[in-house]
Amino acid sequence: MVNTALQDLVVYHSGHFLRGKNARTHAGRVEDFLEQCTCNSEVLELSLQVRTGAEYDSARTDALIEEFTAKWGPAEEPPEGLEHLGVQFPHSWTPDLDFTQLLDIVITKSGPRRAPLPMLSVGFKVRFELKDPDSGAPLPHQNWSPENYEDDPFYLPHGFSEIWGDLGESSDIGALISFPFPADDPRLSRYLTFFQSHFPTRLSSRTSNWHWWIVRKDRAKHYRRSAVPALGGVEAIKNLLSGASAK
Repeated sequence: MVNTALQDLVVYHSGHFLRGKNARTHAGRVEDFLEQCTCNSEVLELSLQVRTGAEYDSARTDALIEEFTAKWGPAEEPPEGLEHLGVQFPHSWTPDLDFTQLLDIVITKSGPRRAPLPMLSVGFKVRFELKDPDSGAPLPHQNWSPENYEDDPFYLPHGFSEIWGDLGESSDIGALISFPFPADDPRLSRYLTFFQSHFPTRLSSRTSNWHWWIVRKDRAKHYRRSAVPALGGVEAIKNLLSGASAK
């Protein structure tokens, strides 16, 4: 069946280390972004995390794990089936506390930065739809329904946007943003100016972080191709972002 709801979109996918040590400042920027640029948001993850290893003070991490276990029980089990990736997952708890309360714990108990990733942090993940800055309503053509993509080998739900990260003595975020415009549409440039003015950090201009998904002529599914060659290379991406104010 032809799906007339499918539209072209440009997808941005990148991670970012945030400058500065003030987790509360970073949290404020994330909250401002969510308030100004998104709607219909859903918190998928909100947790208190402790990382262990040679980079961290074992006495402090052991004490935190003991304290949090006494309050909220054993840390949650890490995801299964990912051992082959060599990823060390943090000890994680999801107490019945809000974002501000968890952040207060992190700021009170954090120590000096000793590794790229924070020893103690608030971990979060939020899914949302992008907001029209004029009307405040969701931008059109944002459809999270996987039924549209069940035969798509790339499986990219249209309008699927998330931001996630860790806030602590060092902070980082990641983002998967689906801009519901073709790459050659002037509306994309205008929207990126608004989006960048509220995003917590400068968007990357690396070509590998941007892709244009184009609807096939039979409208059965999407295929992916790099957005950047169609726009004129990395300089075109920089030009798209040049009018925005970075934080």
